[in-house]
Amino acid sequence: GSEMCIRDRIGSAFGFDFYSVLNLPGFYAWISYGYLKANEDIINDNIGEYPRYTDQQHTISLVSNLVLGNNWNLSLKAYYGSGFPYTPKTAVKNESDIWVWQSGKRHSQNLPAYKRVDIRISKLFTFEKFNISAFLDISNIFNFKNIQQYEYSSVPDIYEPKPEEILLWPILPTFGVRFEF
Repeated sequence: GSEMCIRDRIGSAFGFDFYSVLNLPGFYAWISYGYLKANEDIINDNIGEYPRYTDQQHTISLVSNLVLGNNWNLSLKAYYGSGFPYTPKTAVKNESDIWVWQSGKRHSQNLPAYKRVDIRISKLFTFEKFNISAFLDISNIFNFKNIQQYEYSSVPDIYEPKPEEILLWPILPTFGVRFEF
């Protein structure tokens, strides 16, 4: 672990990573696991230590490439990350009987886990003095719903407000061509 002080904050972090590689003719893959515990404390605020916004405790990554022959390749990438901490807000009625947001304990809840699987197929075409590589990439192929943050409407209302989920991209296909000469 390590500890540091920046202006009015003190923080600590502890973690480790495991990494394994498999390299065979026509197939390459690696998998990694990371554990991280990161905390911070605002000096003189009487709140105490809480999880830092970067405290993603568990991450797993898998990357692989399969040579299909005749200059074709198939790649797969998979990612998992436990949810980052955030400060929740609860809708409460004020003295005027209007709904307002009340903040909870700092970074006391976690966003849902981040999950993504990408797949790519590519073909290399070789000509006299240059190469052309074409690929089709589908990011988030299973269309996982990944929440980046919650947004809380700042306008008071007579109806109970709900937090809005701010999402990262859904399934995203891309096609590309690369020229080398």
